[in-house]
Amino acid sequence: ADDNSEISLDGQSFDNEVVVSLTDTTPTTITVQAVDDESVEGEHNTTISYAITNTEDSDKYPDTLDIPATEITITDNEAVVPGQVLITEISPIAEAGESGTYTIALDTEPAGPVEITITADQDSEISLDGETFDNEVVVSLTDTTPTTITVQALDDTIVEGDHNTTISYAITNTGDSDKYPDTLDIPATEITITDNDADAAGQILISEISPLTEGGEAQEYTIALDTVPAGPVEITITADQDSEISVDGESYDNEVVVSLSDTSAKTITVQALDDQSIEGDHNTTISYAITNTGDEVKYPDTLIIPVTEITITDNDAVVPGQVLITEISPIAEAGEPGTYTIALDTAPAGAVEITITADDNSEISLDGESYDNEVVVSLTDTTPTTITVQAVDDESVEGDHNTTISYAITNTGDEVKYPDTLIIPPTEITITDNDADAAGKVLISEIASLTEGAEPQEYTIALDTVPAGAVEITITADDNSEISVDGESFDNEVVVIHCLYRNGLSKSIT
Repeated sequence: ADDNSEISLDGQSFDNEVVVSLTDTTPTTITVQAVDDESVEGEHNTTISYAITNTEDSDKYPDTLDIPATEITITDNEAVVPGQVLITEISPIAEAGESGTYTIALDTEPAGPVEITITADQDSEISLDGETFDNEVVVSLTDTTPTTITVQALDDTIVEGDHNTTISYAITNTGDSDKYPDTLDIPATEITITDNDADAAGQILISEISPLTEGGEAQEYTIALDTVPAGPVEITITADQDSEISVDGESYDNEVVVSLSDTSAKTITVQALDDQSIEGDHNTTISYAITNTGDEVKYPDTLIIPVTEITITDNDAVVPGQVLITEISPIAEAGEPGTYTIALDTAPAGAVEITITADDNSEISLDGESYDNEVVVSLTDTTPTTITVQAVDDESVEGDHNTTISYAITNTGDEVKYPDTLIIPPTEITITDNDADAAGKVLISEIASLTEGAEPQEYTIALDTVPAGAVEITITADDNSEISVDGESFDNEVVVIHCLYRNGLSKSIT
Protein backbone atom coordinates (compact mmCIF):
# COMPACT_ATOMS: atom_id res chain seq x y z
CA ALA A 1 0.00 0.00 0.00
CA ASP A 2 1.14 3.60 -0.52
CA ASP A 3 1.47 6.21 2.23
CA ASN A 4 -2.28 6.84 2.45
CA SER A 5 -3.36 3.36 3.64
CA GLU A 6 -2.35 0.19 5.48
CA ILE A 7 -3.23 -3.45 4.75
CA SER A 8 -3.74 -6.60 6.79
CA LEU A 9 -4.28 -10.35 6.30
CA ASP A 10 -5.94 -10.91 9.67
CA GLY A 11 -7.82 -7.62 10.06
CA GLN A 12 -5.85 -6.75 13.20
CA SER A 13 -2.18 -6.10 12.43
CA PHE A 14 -1.74 -3.54 9.65
CA ASP A 15 1.34 -2.61 7.63
CA ASN A 16 2.26 -1.10 4.25
CA GLU A 17 3.21 -4.52 2.86
CA VAL A 18 1.91 -8.07 3.21
CA VAL A 19 2.69 -11.34 1.36
CA VAL A 20 0.07 -13.90 0.34
CA SER A 21 0.82 -17.45 -0.88
CA LEU A 22 -1.85 -18.83 -3.24
CA THR A 23 -1.91 -22.58 -4.00
CA ASP A 24 -5.38 -22.91 -5.49
CA THR A 25 -8.32 -20.68 -6.49
CA THR A 26 -9.44 -19.97 -2.92
CA PRO A 27 -9.72 -16.17 -2.38
CA THR A 28 -7.61 -14.53 0.33
CA THR A 29 -9.17 -11.53 2.12
CA ILE A 30 -7.18 -8.29 2.33
CA THR A 31 -8.29 -5.66 4.84
CA VAL A 32 -7.44 -2.01 4.08
CA GLN A 33 -7.65 1.00 6.41
CA ALA A 34 -7.00 4.65 5.57
CA VAL A 35 -4.12 6.40 7.35
CA ASP A 36 -5.74 9.00 9.62
CA ASP A 37 -3.42 11.97 9.26
CA GLU A 38 -3.97 15.62 10.13
CA SER A 39 -3.50 16.96 6.60
CA VAL A 40 -6.36 18.78 4.89
CA GLU A 41 -6.47 16.84 1.63
CA GLY A 42 -10.14 16.54 0.69
CA GLU A 43 -11.12 13.32 -1.07
CA HIS A 44 -7.97 11.53 -2.29
CA ASN A 45 -6.87 8.12 -3.53
CA THR A 46 -4.68 5.33 -2.19
CA THR A 47 -3.04 2.79 -4.48
CA ILE A 48 -2.53 -0.90 -3.67
CA SER A 49 0.03 -2.50 -5.99
CA TYR A 50 0.98 -6.14 -6.59
CA ALA A 51 4.05 -8.13 -7.66
CA ILE A 52 4.63 -11.91 -7.94
CA THR A 53 7.82 -12.37 -5.92
CA ASN A 54 8.01 -16.16 -5.96
CA THR A 55 6.28 -18.63 -8.31
CA GLU A 56 6.15 -22.37 -8.91
CA ASP A 57 4.12 -21.94 -12.12
CA SER A 58 6.27 -19.84 -14.42
CA ASP A 59 4.03 -20.62 -17.40
CA LYS A 60 0.78 -19.30 -16.01
CA TYR A 61 2.00 -17.03 -13.23
CA PRO A 62 5.49 -15.75 -14.14
CA ASP A 63 7.06 -13.10 -11.91
CA THR A 64 6.70 -10.71 -14.86
CA LEU A 65 2.91 -10.99 -14.86
CA ASP A 66 1.35 -7.51 -14.80
CA ILE A 67 -1.32 -7.23 -12.07
CA PRO A 68 -3.38 -4.01 -12.26
CA ALA A 69 -3.20 -1.84 -9.15
CA THR A 70 -6.23 -1.21 -6.93
CA GLU A 71 -7.31 2.44 -6.58
CA ILE A 72 -9.40 3.28 -3.49
CA THR A 73 -11.03 6.64 -2.74
CA ILE A 74 -10.43 8.02 0.77
CA THR A 75 -12.75 10.58 2.36
CA ASP A 76 -10.77 13.10 4.39
CA ASN A 77 -11.95 13.80 7.96
CA GLU A 78 -10.12 17.11 8.27
CA ALA A 79 -12.34 20.09 7.53
CA VAL A 80 -10.96 22.68 5.14
CA VAL A 81 -11.03 26.08 6.81
CA PRO A 82 -10.70 28.76 4.10
CA GLY A 83 -8.37 31.61 4.83
CA GLN A 84 -9.64 35.15 5.14
CA VAL A 85 -8.51 38.25 3.29
CA LEU A 86 -8.32 41.03 5.87
CA ILE A 87 -9.11 44.54 4.59
CA THR A 88 -8.97 47.52 6.92
CA GLU A 89 -11.45 50.40 6.83
CA ILE A 90 -10.77 53.63 4.97
CA SER A 91 -12.01 57.13 5.72
CA PRO A 92 -14.09 59.09 3.19
CA ILE A 93 -12.15 60.87 0.44
CA ALA A 94 -12.93 64.00 -1.58
CA GLU A 95 -12.58 64.98 -5.20
CA ALA A 96 -9.31 66.94 -5.54
CA GLY A 97 -8.64 66.17 -1.85
CA GLU A 98 -6.10 64.04 -0.05
CA SER A 99 -5.93 60.37 -0.98
CA GLY A 100 -6.85 57.69 1.55
CA THR A 101 -5.11 54.44 2.48
CA TYR A 102 -6.06 51.02 3.74
CA THR A 103 -4.33 47.63 3.96
CA ILE A 104 -4.96 44.15 2.62
CA ALA A 105 -3.49 40.98 4.15
CA LEU A 106 -3.98 37.21 4.56
CA ASP A 107 -4.98 35.91 8.00
CA THR A 108 -2.76 32.82 7.70
CA GLU A 109 0.41 32.08 5.82
CA PRO A 110 -0.42 30.43 2.46
CA ALA A 111 1.28 27.38 0.97
CA GLY A 112 2.34 29.56 -1.96
CA PRO A 113 1.89 33.14 -3.23
CA VAL A 114 -1.70 34.39 -3.53
CA GLU A 115 -2.21 36.96 -6.30
CA ILE A 116 -5.18 39.32 -5.83
CA THR A 117 -6.37 41.70 -8.56
CA ILE A 118 -7.86 44.87 -7.07
CA THR A 119 -10.18 46.90 -9.30
CA ALA A 120 -11.59 50.38 -8.73
CA ASP A 121 -14.73 51.60 -10.50
CA GLN A 122 -14.89 54.75 -12.62
CA ASP A 123 -15.06 57.07 -9.57
CA SER A 124 -11.61 56.35 -8.12
CA GLU A 125 -8.07 55.22 -8.83
CA ILE A 126 -5.74 53.02 -6.78
CA SER A 127 -1.99 52.73 -6.24
CA LEU A 128 0.56 50.45 -4.56
CA ASP A 129 3.24 53.13 -4.25
CA GLY A 130 1.07 56.22 -3.63
CA GLU A 131 2.36 57.83 -6.83
CA THR A 132 1.25 55.85 -9.86
CA PHE A 133 -2.54 55.44 -9.96
CA ASP A 134 -4.72 53.23 -12.14
CA ASN A 135 -8.09 51.47 -12.09
CA GLU A 136 -6.47 48.09 -11.45
CA VAL A 137 -3.48 46.82 -9.46
CA VAL A 138 -2.24 43.33 -8.58
CA VAL A 139 -0.77 42.33 -5.19
CA SER A 140 1.09 39.09 -4.47
CA LEU A 141 0.77 38.00 -0.82
CA THR A 142 3.16 35.33 0.46
CA ASP A 143 2.62 35.71 4.22
CA THR A 144 0.45 37.70 6.63
CA THR A 145 2.25 41.03 6.09
CA PRO A 146 -0.27 43.78 5.15
CA THR A 147 0.08 45.63 1.83
CA THR A 148 -0.98 49.29 1.70
CA ILE A 149 -3.44 50.42 -0.98
CA THR A 150 -3.77 54.15 -1.71
CA VAL A 151 -7.04 55.48 -3.15
CA GLN A 152 -7.80 58.85 -4.72
CA ALA A 153 -11.15 60.15 -5.92
CA LEU A 154 -11.58 60.92 -9.60
CA ASP A 155 -11.96 64.70 -9.88
CA ASP A 156 -14.63 65.14 -12.53
CA THR A 157 -16.87 68.10 -13.34
CA ILE A 158 -20.14 66.28 -12.79
CA VAL A 159 -22.52 67.48 -10.08
CA GLU A 160 -23.06 64.24 -8.16
CA GLY A 161 -23.17 65.23 -4.53
CA ASP A 162 -21.70 62.77 -2.05
CA HIS A 163 -21.38 59.41 -3.79
CA ASN A 164 -19.62 56.09 -3.38
CA THR A 165 -16.79 54.30 -5.14
CA THR A 166 -16.43 50.52 -5.04
CA ILE A 167 -13.12 48.62 -4.85
CA SER A 168 -13.51 44.95 -5.75
CA TYR A 169 -11.18 41.97 -5.34
CA ALA A 170 -10.54 38.66 -7.09
CA ILE A 171 -7.93 35.96 -6.50
CA THR A 172 -6.48 35.53 -10.00
CA ASN A 173 -3.62 33.16 -9.16
CA THR A 174 -3.14 31.04 -6.05
CA GLY A 175 -0.45 28.88 -4.55
CA ASP A 176 -2.85 27.59 -1.90
CA SER A 177 -6.03 26.26 -3.46
CA ASP A 178 -7.26 24.85 -0.15
CA LYS A 179 -7.23 28.00 1.95
CA TYR A 180 -7.23 30.65 -0.76
CA PRO A 181 -9.02 29.21 -3.82
CA ASP A 182 -9.74 31.51 -6.75
CA THR A 183 -13.44 31.15 -5.87
CA LEU A 184 -12.97 32.76 -2.44
CA ASP A 185 -15.45 35.61 -2.04
CA ILE A 186 -13.76 38.81 -0.86
CA PRO A 187 -16.23 41.56 0.11
CA ALA A 188 -15.86 44.81 -1.84
CA THR A 189 -14.74 48.04 -0.20
CA GLU A 190 -17.19 50.96 -0.36
CA ILE A 191 -15.71 54.44 0.08
CA THR A 192 -17.69 57.69 0.34
CA ILE A 193 -16.53 60.51 -1.96
CA THR A 194 -17.34 64.17 -1.26
CA ASP A 195 -18.16 66.01 -4.49
CA ASN A 196 -16.35 69.30 -5.17
CA ASP A 197 -18.66 70.45 -7.93
CA ALA A 198 -21.15 73.14 -6.89
CA ASP A 199 -24.81 72.64 -7.67
CA ALA A 200 -25.07 73.71 -11.26
CA ALA A 201 -27.88 73.74 -13.78
CA GLY A 202 -31.26 72.23 -13.12
CA GLN A 203 -32.27 68.98 -14.72
CA ILE A 204 -34.84 68.24 -17.41
CA LEU A 205 -36.75 65.12 -16.36
CA ILE A 206 -37.92 62.96 -19.26
CA SER A 207 -39.85 59.77 -18.58
CA GLU A 208 -39.46 56.52 -20.51
CA ILE A 209 -41.65 55.63 -23.49
CA SER A 210 -42.78 52.27 -24.85
CA PRO A 211 -41.73 51.10 -28.33
CA LEU A 212 -43.76 52.20 -31.34
CA THR A 213 -45.13 50.31 -34.34
CA GLU A 214 -45.66 51.72 -37.81
CA GLY A 215 -49.44 51.99 -38.26
CA GLY A 216 -49.93 51.23 -34.56
CA GLU A 217 -50.98 53.17 -31.46
CA ALA A 218 -49.18 56.35 -30.46
CA GLN A 219 -47.25 56.35 -27.15
CA GLU A 220 -46.78 59.01 -24.50
CA TYR A 221 -44.02 60.29 -22.23
CA THR A 222 -43.58 63.39 -20.05
CA ILE A 223 -41.10 66.26 -19.78
CA ALA A 224 -40.64 68.43 -16.67
CA LEU A 225 -38.20 70.65 -14.76
CA ASP A 226 -36.73 69.32 -11.50
CA THR A 227 -36.96 72.74 -9.75
CA VAL A 228 -39.18 75.78 -10.14
CA PRO A 229 -37.43 78.23 -12.52
CA ALA A 230 -37.11 81.97 -12.00
CA GLY A 231 -39.14 82.40 -15.20
CA PRO A 232 -40.68 80.27 -17.97
CA VAL A 233 -38.35 77.89 -19.79
CA GLU A 234 -39.20 77.24 -23.43
CA ILE A 235 -38.01 73.92 -24.87
CA THR A 236 -38.17 73.05 -28.57
CA ILE A 237 -38.69 69.31 -29.12
CA THR A 238 -37.74 67.88 -32.53
CA ALA A 239 -38.47 64.42 -33.96
CA ASP A 240 -36.41 62.95 -36.78
CA GLN A 241 -37.89 61.70 -40.06
CA ASP A 242 -39.17 58.44 -38.55
CA SER A 243 -41.74 59.88 -36.12
CA GLU A 244 -44.06 62.80 -35.38
CA ILE A 245 -44.89 64.45 -32.06
CA SER A 246 -47.85 66.23 -30.52
CA VAL A 247 -48.70 68.17 -27.35
CA ASP A 248 -52.47 67.57 -27.65
CA GLY A 249 -52.50 64.00 -29.04
CA GLU A 250 -54.33 65.11 -32.19
CA SER A 251 -52.19 67.39 -34.37
CA TYR A 252 -48.74 65.96 -35.14
CA ASP A 253 -45.59 67.56 -36.51
CA ASN A 254 -41.84 67.09 -36.47
CA GLU A 255 -41.40 69.94 -34.02
CA VAL A 256 -43.31 71.28 -31.02
CA VAL A 257 -42.53 73.89 -28.33
CA VAL A 258 -43.39 73.53 -24.64
CA SER A 259 -43.17 76.33 -22.03
CA LEU A 260 -42.45 75.09 -18.50
CA SER A 261 -42.92 77.51 -15.58
CA ASP A 262 -42.89 75.05 -12.67
CA THR A 263 -42.24 71.34 -12.05
CA SER A 264 -45.53 70.15 -13.58
CA ALA A 265 -44.99 67.47 -16.21
CA LYS A 266 -46.04 68.06 -19.82
CA THR A 267 -47.25 65.06 -21.87
CA ILE A 268 -45.71 64.46 -25.32
CA THR A 269 -47.40 62.01 -27.70
CA VAL A 270 -45.33 60.25 -30.35
CA GLN A 271 -46.44 58.24 -33.37
CA ALA A 272 -44.27 56.32 -35.82
CA LEU A 273 -44.19 57.47 -39.43
CA ASP A 274 -45.90 54.74 -41.45
CA ASP A 275 -43.79 54.59 -44.60
CA GLN A 276 -43.43 51.86 -47.22
CA SER A 277 -39.71 51.31 -46.71
CA ILE A 278 -38.50 47.92 -45.59
CA GLU A 279 -36.35 48.89 -42.61
CA GLY A 280 -36.92 46.19 -40.03
CA ASP A 281 -36.88 47.29 -36.41
CA HIS A 282 -35.32 50.77 -36.25
CA ASN A 283 -35.04 53.75 -33.92
CA THR A 284 -36.39 57.28 -33.93
CA THR A 285 -34.64 60.08 -32.05
CA ILE A 286 -36.37 62.95 -30.21
CA SER A 287 -34.01 65.84 -29.41
CA TYR A 288 -34.38 68.90 -27.16
CA ALA A 289 -33.05 72.45 -27.00
CA ILE A 290 -33.84 75.34 -24.62
CA THR A 291 -34.73 78.12 -27.07
CA ASN A 292 -35.90 80.74 -24.55
CA THR A 293 -35.27 80.87 -20.79
CA GLY A 294 -36.38 82.92 -17.82
CA ASP A 295 -33.71 81.33 -15.59
CA GLU A 296 -30.22 81.66 -17.05
CA VAL A 297 -28.62 80.21 -13.91
CA LYS A 298 -30.42 76.88 -13.63
CA TYR A 299 -31.76 76.47 -17.17
CA PRO A 300 -29.37 78.23 -19.55
CA ASP A 301 -29.87 77.77 -23.29
CA THR A 302 -26.57 75.84 -23.31
CA LEU A 303 -27.96 73.10 -21.04
CA ILE A 304 -27.48 69.69 -22.64
CA ILE A 305 -30.64 67.59 -22.56
CA PRO A 306 -30.13 63.91 -23.49
CA VAL A 307 -32.11 62.72 -26.51
CA THR A 308 -34.90 60.14 -26.36
CA GLU A 309 -34.40 56.97 -28.40
CA ILE A 310 -37.56 55.00 -29.26
CA THR A 311 -37.66 51.61 -31.00
CA ILE A 312 -40.04 51.32 -33.96
CA THR A 313 -41.35 47.99 -35.27
CA ASP A 314 -41.59 48.03 -39.05
CA ASN A 315 -44.87 46.88 -40.61
CA ASP A 316 -43.44 46.40 -44.09
CA ALA A 317 -42.62 42.82 -44.99
CA VAL A 318 -39.01 42.16 -45.76
CA VAL A 319 -38.63 40.65 -49.23
CA PRO A 320 -35.20 39.02 -49.37
CA GLY A 321 -33.23 39.41 -52.55
CA GLN A 322 -32.49 36.41 -54.75
CA VAL A 323 -29.15 35.06 -55.89
CA LEU A 324 -29.55 34.10 -59.56
CA ILE A 325 -27.48 31.12 -60.73
CA THR A 326 -27.66 29.94 -64.35
CA GLU A 327 -27.64 26.30 -65.41
CA ILE A 328 -24.47 24.49 -66.47
CA SER A 329 -24.04 21.58 -68.90
CA PRO A 330 -22.51 18.28 -67.79
CA ILE A 331 -18.71 18.11 -67.70
CA ALA A 332 -16.27 15.21 -68.11
CA GLU A 333 -13.11 14.11 -66.38
CA ALA A 334 -10.15 15.42 -68.47
CA GLY A 335 -12.70 17.22 -70.66
CA GLU A 336 -13.46 20.87 -71.27
CA PRO A 337 -14.56 22.93 -68.25
CA GLY A 338 -18.07 24.36 -68.06
CA THR A 339 -19.24 27.84 -67.10
CA TYR A 340 -22.22 29.42 -65.40
CA THR A 341 -22.99 32.83 -63.87
CA ILE A 342 -24.01 34.12 -60.45
CA ALA A 343 -25.73 37.49 -59.87
CA LEU A 344 -28.02 39.42 -57.51
CA ASP A 345 -31.57 40.17 -58.66
CA THR A 346 -31.56 43.68 -57.17
CA ALA A 347 -28.79 46.18 -56.41
CA PRO A 348 -27.74 45.77 -52.75
CA ALA A 349 -27.23 48.61 -50.26
CA GLY A 350 -23.58 47.51 -50.02
CA ALA A 351 -21.26 44.83 -51.34
CA VAL A 352 -22.42 41.22 -50.85
CA GLU A 353 -19.59 38.69 -50.51
CA ILE A 354 -20.45 35.09 -51.45
CA THR A 355 -18.11 32.17 -50.77
CA ILE A 356 -18.50 29.44 -53.41
CA THR A 357 -17.27 25.96 -52.47
CA ALA A 358 -16.84 22.90 -54.71
CA ASP A 359 -16.78 19.36 -53.31
CA ASP A 360 -13.97 16.83 -53.92
CA ASN A 361 -15.13 16.05 -57.47
CA SER A 362 -14.55 19.45 -59.05
CA GLU A 363 -12.60 22.71 -58.92
CA ILE A 364 -13.78 26.25 -59.64
CA SER A 365 -12.24 29.43 -61.01
CA LEU A 366 -13.07 33.11 -61.49
CA ASP A 367 -10.59 33.65 -64.34
CA GLY A 368 -10.73 30.25 -66.07
CA GLU A 369 -7.05 29.65 -65.35
CA SER A 370 -6.37 29.20 -61.63
CA TYR A 371 -8.63 26.61 -60.01
CA ASP A 372 -9.37 25.80 -56.37
CA ASN A 373 -12.10 24.26 -54.21
CA GLU A 374 -13.21 27.68 -52.95
CA VAL A 375 -13.54 31.15 -54.45
CA VAL A 376 -15.08 34.38 -53.17
CA VAL A 377 -17.11 36.82 -55.29
CA SER A 378 -18.09 40.36 -54.24
CA LEU A 379 -21.32 41.53 -55.89
CA THR A 380 -22.18 45.25 -55.75
CA ASP A 381 -24.92 45.38 -58.41
CA THR A 382 -26.85 43.00 -60.67
CA THR A 383 -23.95 42.31 -63.07
CA PRO A 384 -23.39 38.53 -63.43
CA THR A 385 -20.02 36.98 -62.51
CA THR A 386 -18.82 33.95 -64.49
CA ILE A 387 -17.77 30.80 -62.62
CA THR A 388 -15.73 28.16 -64.48
CA VAL A 389 -15.89 24.53 -63.30
CA GLN A 390 -13.64 21.61 -64.22
CA ALA A 391 -14.00 17.99 -63.14
CA VAL A 392 -11.26 16.43 -61.00
CA ASP A 393 -9.62 13.76 -63.19
CA ASP A 394 -9.10 10.92 -60.72
CA GLU A 395 -8.43 7.22 -61.32
CA SER A 396 -11.52 5.95 -59.52
CA VAL A 397 -14.09 3.94 -61.48
CA GLU A 398 -17.23 5.91 -60.54
CA GLY A 399 -19.35 5.97 -63.67
CA ASP A 400 -21.39 9.10 -64.21
CA HIS A 401 -21.52 10.99 -60.90
CA ASN A 402 -22.34 14.44 -59.57
CA THR A 403 -20.39 17.31 -58.10
CA THR A 404 -22.01 19.85 -55.78
CA ILE A 405 -21.18 23.58 -55.72
CA SER A 406 -22.47 25.30 -52.54
CA TYR A 407 -22.86 28.96 -51.61
CA ALA A 408 -22.80 31.06 -48.43
CA ILE A 409 -23.03 34.82 -47.90
CA THR A 410 -19.99 35.46 -45.69
CA ASN A 411 -20.11 39.28 -45.62
CA THR A 412 -22.99 41.57 -46.49
CA GLY A 413 -23.58 45.25 -46.94
CA ASP A 414 -27.34 44.70 -47.11
CA GLU A 415 -28.65 42.81 -44.05
CA VAL A 416 -32.26 43.35 -45.12
CA LYS A 417 -32.23 41.87 -48.64
CA TYR A 418 -29.10 39.76 -48.52
CA PRO A 419 -28.60 38.60 -44.90
CA ASP A 420 -25.87 36.04 -44.18
CA THR A 421 -28.68 33.58 -43.34
CA LEU A 422 -30.08 33.67 -46.89
CA ILE A 423 -30.30 30.12 -48.25
CA ILE A 424 -28.80 29.77 -51.75
CA PRO A 425 -29.60 26.40 -53.40
CA PRO A 426 -26.48 24.44 -54.43
CA THR A 427 -25.56 23.68 -58.03
CA GLU A 428 -25.50 20.00 -59.04
CA ILE A 429 -23.40 19.13 -62.12
CA THR A 430 -23.15 15.72 -63.81
CA ILE A 431 -19.60 14.43 -64.44
CA THR A 432 -18.82 11.78 -67.06
CA ASP A 433 -16.17 9.34 -65.77
CA ASN A 434 -13.18 8.57 -68.02
CA ASP A 435 -12.02 5.51 -66.08
CA ALA A 436 -12.84 2.08 -67.57
CA ASP A 437 -14.78 -0.46 -65.52
CA ALA A 438 -12.36 -2.44 -63.39
CA ALA A 439 -12.52 -5.95 -61.98
CA GLY A 440 -15.58 -7.12 -60.09
CA LYS A 441 -15.54 -7.62 -56.36
CA VAL A 442 -16.00 -10.77 -54.32
CA LEU A 443 -18.06 -9.71 -51.33
CA ILE A 444 -17.32 -11.58 -48.08
CA SER A 445 -19.34 -10.78 -44.96
CA GLU A 446 -17.93 -10.65 -41.44
CA ILE A 447 -17.99 -13.69 -39.12
CA ALA A 448 -18.16 -13.90 -35.34
CA SER A 449 -15.29 -15.36 -33.28
CA LEU A 450 -15.11 -19.14 -32.81
CA THR A 451 -14.65 -21.23 -29.67
CA GLU A 452 -13.12 -24.72 -29.63
CA GLY A 453 -15.85 -27.30 -28.98
CA ALA A 454 -18.60 -24.69 -29.43
CA GLU A 455 -21.16 -23.89 -32.14
CA PRO A 456 -19.85 -23.15 -35.68
CA GLN A 457 -20.37 -19.66 -37.17
CA GLU A 458 -21.45 -18.57 -40.66
CA TYR A 459 -20.48 -15.93 -43.19
CA THR A 460 -21.40 -15.37 -46.87
CA ILE A 461 -19.52 -14.99 -50.16
CA ALA A 462 -20.98 -13.34 -53.27
CA LEU A 463 -20.12 -11.48 -56.51
CA ASP A 464 -20.87 -7.74 -56.72
CA THR A 465 -21.88 -7.86 -60.40
CA VAL A 466 -23.38 -10.47 -62.75
CA PRO A 467 -20.50 -12.48 -64.36
CA ALA A 468 -20.42 -13.52 -68.02
CA GLY A 469 -20.31 -17.15 -66.88
CA ALA A 470 -19.92 -19.38 -63.85
CA VAL A 471 -17.23 -18.39 -61.36
CA GLU A 472 -15.65 -21.19 -59.36
CA ILE A 473 -14.02 -20.20 -56.09
CA THR A 474 -11.95 -22.62 -54.01
CA ILE A 475 -12.06 -21.77 -50.30
CA THR A 476 -9.29 -23.22 -48.11
CA ALA A 477 -9.10 -23.21 -44.30
CA ASP A 478 -5.81 -23.62 -42.39
CA ASP A 479 -5.10 -26.30 -39.75
CA ASN A 480 -7.10 -24.50 -37.03
CA SER A 481 -10.56 -24.71 -38.63
CA GLU A 482 -12.80 -26.60 -41.07
CA ILE A 483 -15.40 -25.23 -43.48
CA SER A 484 -18.69 -26.42 -44.96
CA VAL A 485 -21.17 -25.28 -47.61
CA ASP A 486 -24.06 -27.33 -46.18
CA GLY A 487 -23.38 -26.90 -42.44
CA GLU A 488 -22.99 -30.69 -42.00
CA SER A 489 -19.93 -32.06 -43.79
CA PHE A 490 -16.74 -30.12 -42.91
CA ASP A 491 -13.34 -30.17 -44.62
CA ASN A 492 -10.26 -27.95 -45.04
CA GLU A 493 -11.29 -27.07 -48.61
CA VAL A 494 -14.61 -26.48 -50.42
CA VAL A 495 -15.54 -25.22 -53.89
CA VAL A 496 -18.49 -22.92 -54.55
CA ILE A 497 -19.93 -22.45 -58.05
CA HIS A 498 -23.71 -22.35 -57.95
CA CYS A 499 -25.68 -19.36 -56.59
CA LEU A 500 -23.01 -16.98 -57.91
CA TYR A 501 -24.39 -16.37 -61.37
CA ARG A 502 -26.66 -13.47 -60.47
CA ASN A 503 -25.88 -10.22 -58.65
CA GLY A 504 -27.17 -10.14 -55.09
CA LEU A 505 -27.17 -13.94 -54.51
CA SER A 506 -24.72 -15.22 -51.93
CA LYS A 507 -23.53 -18.58 -50.63
CA SER A 508 -23.36 -19.34 -46.90
CA ILE A 509 -20.09 -20.74 -45.60
CA THR A 510 -20.08 -22.46 -42.19
